[in-house]
Order: sequence, then structure tokens, then C-alpha cells
Amino acid sequence: GAARVAASHFSVMVRETSQLFVAGPPIVYRAFGRQVEKQELGGSHIHAHGSGAVDNEVDSEEEAFEAIRRFLSYLPTSVYEAPPRLTPEDDPDLRLWLAGYGRLDEQQQRIWDAVYEPKNAEFLEAGLEGHDLVRWKYQRYIKDYLRTIASVDDNVGRLLRYLDETGLAENTIVIYASDQGFYLGEHGWFDKRWMYEESLKTPLIMRWPGIIEAGTVNTNMVSNLDLPETLLHAAGVEIPSDMQGRSLLPLLQDEIPADWRTSFYYHYYEKGIHNVAPHEGVRTERHKLIHYYETNEWELFDLAIDPNELRSVYDVPSYAETQTALLNELGRLKEELRVPVVP
Repeated sequence: GAARVAASHFSVMVRETSQLFVAGPPIVYRAFGRQVEKQELGGSHIHAHGSGAVDNEVDSEEEAFEAIRRFLSYLPTSVYEAPPRLTPEDDPDLRLWLAGYGRLDEQQQRIWDAVYEPKNAEFLEAGLEGHDLVRWKYQRYIKDYLRTIASVDDNVGRLLRYLDETGLAENTIVIYASDQGFYLGEHGWFDKRWMYEESLKTPLIMRWPGIIEAGTVNTNMVSNLDLPETLLHAAGVEIPSDMQGRSLLPLLQDEIPADWRTSFYYHYYEKGIHNVAPHEGVRTERHKLIHYYETNEWELFDLAIDPNELRSVYDVPSYAETQTALLNELGRLKEELRVPVVP
């Protein structure tokens, strides 16, 4: 078929298997294949790759290689006489592929291929663009992610059954938690990292027969920082004074300390590949203050009347007193926790 990409590149797809080859001197990429290969082909190498415009469709892998050989034969020899050595360190596509599919064993790859090759073929056939492509990517990602959660739930059930069946449950503390919540499109986001409620709040379920009464619900403000102290306390080990959390055992036995926290500090430092603006903030029982310090932007939310955090009231006159109190609390927590000064 007529090339739709630069003259020095060419792509071929095998119809039945949806294998995709993108040839460009000095590299020939192989996508949706079974393994990363280091075969020589007209001075080129074959590597896994995840995308490419399809310029031609053939019925077999042999025909695909033949089409690539014909394509390469039209290129000046000097183009691919000395191909560079691609490694995971300098090829992000190869690195990404190796981090996922490339680490599966042969049986796992067969299972993967049985599920995804038909989906990949359907996707390539659809030729989606623009908003349709964005929607497809989101649905593919979020449904796969939620399937992993279902797997976690299944295996938590297996673990609990094992503890019951072996008689270990009576002397075992089980904690079901997470390091963050997750967005399902709220605020236009997926993933986590931001200080909005969807990712800031996390599940915390505990089972300790004889100590925690089944069905007990506690609404005090707790943190994942409290889990190490809780386990040390349960084991009868002294809690080091420099640890920043507190044992949850009093709360679990409905003995709420008078000085239990009514606020906590949050900080996200890393911009990185996720491109999330670094920010810090304080959350109280009713309000939340967020500071994006690289651009010196602020958000203040009244969670009682705006639980979805859609309208910031920072610098709104009627919230002046609340704003000042939150700024002071943010400073107090940073000093208490010895938060390093951000450059």
C-alpha cells in the first residue's frame, strides 16, 4: 500500500494475528509479538513496539518480513550500514514493553495474547481519532485497572478463609488498606496524587477477633502513618518517640483520646512523568487548604457545602477567618513534622 508516513519508514500488519511491524532505518520494530528478538534483517534489528501507522496488510509473518525486505532494498545502504545498539536505557518504548509483557513467561503470554490480540485487532480496525480515541483509551485503562481490584478482593477472601480454617484468625490482626484512593473521572482525572477527596481518602478495614467488635465503625481522622504504631502497640513493643503516627488501638476499643488529631498534613513532591503539580495542604474535619507552591496558587474548600470540591473559596471574604486558621494550622503541622523547606 501507499506509505502514509515518512519515506524512510514503512509499516505492515499481519491480519489474522494483529502483529504490527514498523520498519525504519536502522530499526524494525515488532509489536504485539511473543518476545523481543535480536534477529538481523538487512542490517536492522527487531524490537517490540506498541504503535505504528499501517501502510500495508498481509496474511502471514513471512509476507511481512518480505515486504520489509523489499522496503529496505530501496533505501541507501549507508542508511543502515552501522545501526545503533538500542537498549532499554535509551529506547523508552522497549523499556515500557519489557516492564510489562516482556517479563511474562510463555504460558502467561499465551493467556495475555488470547485476551488482548482480538481487542488490539478490533482497535486497529476501528481507526479511532480525537475524542473517540481518548474515550477508548480511558475505557481500556480503567476497566483493566478495576479488574485488578477484583483480583485483590478475591485473594483477600482466600487469605481470610485460610486463617479461619487453620485456627489462626483468633490471634491475627488483619488490616485492609491502600496507599491512596483513585479517580474514576472526577475533576477530569484518573490515577491519584492530587489532594482532592477521591484520592486523599483511603479504605481502612481491620479484623482482630476478641479485640475489635465486628461491625464497629469509627469516623475519627486517622492516617496510614498510624499503622506501624498500631502494630507495635499490639505486640507490646515501645513506640519510638520520633515516629509521627499514633496507635489506633484506643479508637478500636472506643476509647477516643481527648487530644486525638483534628487535622493532618499532605505533601506531593514529585512532578515526574505524571506531570502533577507539586503541592501541600492541610485537611480538617470540614475544610481543606491546598497550596501549589511552584506557581503560588491556593485552593480552599468547604467540604460541608461543597463535598465534590468544585468551587474554591480561597480569598472569599466570608471565609477570611477560616483561611487564616488553616494557614496557621498548615504552618504548625509543618513545624511539628519537621517538613524540609522546598527550594
